[in-house]
Amino acid sequence: MNKTTAAILLVLCACIVYFERALPWIAFGKKEMPTLVRKLSDLLPAALMMILVVYGLKSVVVSDMHTVIAMLSASVFTVFIHLWKKNQILSVFLGTAVYMLLLNVM
Repeated sequence: MNKTTAAILLVLCACIVYFERALPWIAFGKKEMPTLVRKLSDLLPAALMMILVVYGLKSVVVSDMHTVIAMLSASVFTVFIHLWKKNQILSVFLGTAVYMLLLNVM
């Protein structure tokens, strides 16, 4: 891929992301958001986190106890950090760091 194609793709991706983020403002303007959309926006972060948890834990192989212990310990740590700090990004990053540390050090 040459530089021109990469630049065009970058601008196109930026425009798509901008349009996705501007779409609610375009659709609803200054009027109040419908109740269903408001409820979905409240539930979406928790639903996405549950999808990530299920996807991450679905591949646990019980025969490899080292990985199971590291994954479960990091999951419990992530839940603890999230309940303590109420910050999704912090809990995901710290949970990932603990998992990688346990996986490589233990």
